[in-house]
Amino acid sequence: MFKRILIVSLMLVFFTGFALSQESRQIVSISSDLTTIYTLGNAADEQRIDTEPTTAGAFFNNPVTGTRKNGYYTAANLYARFTPEPWLEGYFKFYAISRPGSFYLPLQMENLSNQTFALTLDAVYGRASVFEAIGFDWPVDLYLKAGKYKAQASQFGIISKYKTEQVLYMMNTKTDFTYEIEAALNNPFKLSLSAATNYMFNQSIQRTYDTDGANKHGNIVLNEYAPQFLIALRLQELMNIDAEILYGQNVSNAYSGHAVGGSLRYTVDLEAVKIPIGLSVAFHEKNIDMLGQSAIAEDLRWPNATNTLTTNEFRESLGVALGTGFQYKNELIKVEANLAGSFSNIKHFYRTDLNIVKLSLDTMFTLQEKYFVGAGTIIGSLTDAQWKTRDGITDENYDHTFTPLENMGYEVYAGINLGNTSKFVIGFNQNKGLSLNNMLEARHEGQMKFKQEGSNWKLDELAEAGGLYFKFFFKF
Repeated sequence: MFKRILIVSLMLVFFTGFALSQESRQIVSISSDLTTIYTLGNAADEQRIDTEPTTAGAFFNNPVTGTRKNGYYTAANLYARFTPEPWLEGYFKFYAISRPGSFYLPLQMENLSNQTFALTLDAVYGRASVFEAIGFDWPVDLYLKAGKYKAQASQFGIISKYKTEQVLYMMNTKTDFTYEIEAALNNPFKLSLSAATNYMFNQSIQRTYDTDGANKHGNIVLNEYAPQFLIALRLQELMNIDAEILYGQNVSNAYSGHAVGGSLRYTVDLEAVKIPIGLSVAFHEKNIDMLGQSAIAEDLRWPNATNTLTTNEFRESLGVALGTGFQYKNELIKVEANLAGSFSNIKHFYRTDLNIVKLSLDTMFTLQEKYFVGAGTIIGSLTDAQWKTRDGITDENYDHTFTPLENMGYEVYAGINLGNTSKFVIGFNQNKGLSLNNMLEARHEGQMKFKQEGSNWKLDELAEAGGLYFKFFFKF
């Protein structure tokens, strides 16, 4: 795969050099941004996690290294876009990041490793307009795209800053060598049909046992693989409507079977007032934890253990989300308010079915495009939701009820825009349980995770995160 990426990179460099020698027009666009966040953790000593997870982002008892409850997050991105010919586009993205990360808890947190600064090639691809390249001036076009990148849902339905409506998060392909073909109508509106696949196609994903008994379930099936691809139909810029319909096979780098989803956004535009409305729907056949935003995550808390914690046991998951907002702007002020909700029906191999309703509200007020204040609250489970082991399936004795108070989050912040591309923010947040993946200006992978006060970690695994944070953002 490295050789393929190198070939694509060399081709883009060649075309860039050739174009620079032939034309004076700008064909290279380079930009970057830097985000730093420091959080003063607000956990008491009693909120150390009882076990000894060596995982990312945990506040735990360790007599050797001690404990850490203050969080940090620094991410630098470098983007380069090349257009050596009007019909040819090349793109690079490099990043370096430092963060404590997040361990995986079912339904609660996305699995993100701890990282220290190291330059990583996040994406590199080439995209060509076939009809434009051969001189056809048609309203339709055919695009070919290949490289290291992730084909994924556009998620038009996301309105809120909390991204509570993000039920299509898992609808994507691997981030390695990908081929994609797209047919598009560009006028008077945009309509496109694309198909993307991992370069291994029908050998992309390792197949696992998922219909046999509990002893074999989740184990690798030797020498058997499955295809991975994503097909998307998108409509944009039609009477303030953006919409997409997607079908995927084994999305999110997991043996996840069929996946279907879609999103829609409609914006009521009354000049000074805008009212966006968003709808999102997602269905996954198996092995996808929609709320935890994970698929097949190793249990990094127990590096010496023979077994791993995975999401192989998840079965059918249905997510439906709705969001709307209100935006008013004049020469002096800008006011934004967003309301979003989601419903998730989750089935499991050996646990009872679960219905979760999320609700969030966020608002922000900006004065003279310089000074701003904002706040939001999110309820990760609007009702008491019990999740327990089915009778007669396994010896596991799991029984937990997700209550609103144990899964709420809130955030308040204020800041100043330093010119058009930079800002400073000071804020405070407190997120618990099912609200841990949803933050406004704070970043969940940059905050340490604590045991909820007064809870029993071994029984309930109730986590929380938060504190006073300082954020700087610069764009170059």
